[in-house]
Amino acid sequence: MLDLRDLARNFGPGLSPTKGQDLADAGSVCLEEQGHSVGVRLRVEGDASIDSHELRWPPVTERLRLTHADLQEATELGAAGIAILLSAQETGHAVLQRAGINAGVDYWLGDAPGSVRARLEVSGLLRGDRARINARVSQKAAQTARSADSGFPVYVVVVEFSALSARFHEVKR
Repeated sequence: MLDLRDLARNFGPGLSPTKGQDLADAGSVCLEEQGHSVGVRLRVEGDASIDSHELRWPPVTERLRLTHADLQEATELGAAGIAILLSAQETGHAVLQRAGINAGVDYWLGDAPGSVRARLEVSGLLRGDRARINARVSQKAAQTARSADSGFPVYVVVVEFSALSARFHEVKR
């Protein structure tokens, strides 16, 4: 089970409870906007060890809907929340730090401050078909080359909210 509420509970030194809550709230708004109910299954494809997870999230209030009314931004934030939870399940690593804009990835993952073990690049689609998901995975995988000299493995996660799926892809170089 993946529970978006866990993002606000000490989910790594590089993710404050406040930011974790924001990611959870945005994801919750997107999930409910697409008609999903708590407990729905997230289908996982690609290089993941588990093909689906039950998904839980905090209640959506009118205030949250208003806060995350920009669904493009909410999709990006919500996808990041789901990807962080999924990558922790798959790799055992938490968020150490938000990566800089030129890194080609969104997050550095690891076990403790200063112990980077992997990179994570995330993308979200509110609505998208298989072709669009595949194109986004390819685009994001190419983008990760900017930090290839780090030598750390890199994972690309694309979350699609309408059919509720996530593509977990380990980039091989």
